[in-house]
Amino acid sequence: MHRTLRTIVKPEVQNILDHFCYSFNIRIVLYTPDGGILRVGLDRPDSPFCRLVRRLYGEARCLTLDDSMRHEAARRADLVCYRCHAGLEESIDPISVRGVLIGYAMIGQFRAGETIAPHVLDDWEERFGSSSALRAAFASLPSYDSVTRDHIVGLFRVLVEYVVSKELIQADGNLLVERIKAYVERNTHRLISLEEVARATGKSCSTISHAVRTHCRCTFKQLTTESKIREAERLMTENPDIAMRVVAETLGYSDQFYFSRAYRRLRGFPPSHFVKGRLRPA
Repeated sequence: MHRTLRTIVKPEVQNILDHFCYSFNIRIVLYTPDGGILRVGLDRPDSPFCRLVRRLYGEARCLTLDDSMRHEAARRADLVCYRCHAGLEESIDPISVRGVLIGYAMIGQFRAGETIAPHVLDDWEERFGSSSALRAAFASLPSYDSVTRDHIVGLFRVLVEYVVSKELIQADGNLLVERIKAYVERNTHRLISLEEVARATGKSCSTISHAVRTHCRCTFKQLTTESKIREAERLMTENPDIAMRVVAETLGYSDQFYFSRAYRRLRGFPPSHFVKGRLRPA
């Protein structure tokens, strides 16, 4: 969904990221709400191991997982820790100002064990033969036990809270519109009304309607429908075999046919064509 905000990061933040990155030898990145990179600690690129894994599986697999985890962190409005498909530790913390998501902070590319995930090693050897380069790249990654990882993640959370509390990262734009969008996106699982959003934001229905028309160039109903359709496409991308009935129920539609009609009206084709298009070989 198009954003009306621009995320502003003050210069002091780069020093904080650099110190954190150097101290723990891990990658730390700030992202925009849409996943664009804002800042990287020490301007450090992806680790050699991650670059090799991307060579093996393709960049899209990593980007899709990162996007999915950012979405989950935003949905929970809380930090999410997970292990990527290559077996490395990652954590994503959503950054919000007055209830509006303005970005994410992410740490990762460190290992929790001494051996490469068996499926990664098998896939590499099947495709490329010798795994000596992969093993060497994995061994060069920093490794932390579970207790140390918990403390690193705890410090990471404090770092994000500090940056927000000191207003070192800010939003430039229409906060009301972003609050409306954030509320709509948090409630794609059910039907919401203009009156409900007005109560939630402390504004009148006419103010909400005017703000959406002015800044989003659409009606409130079109805004909520677009949000649901985008969520449906995310679900269908991550689960190509998902039943349309399940998608419809997840989005709060009364039945799958109503959902299909809404999708067709907005996109010009049925949701089944979206699935086929996503699965078409490049």
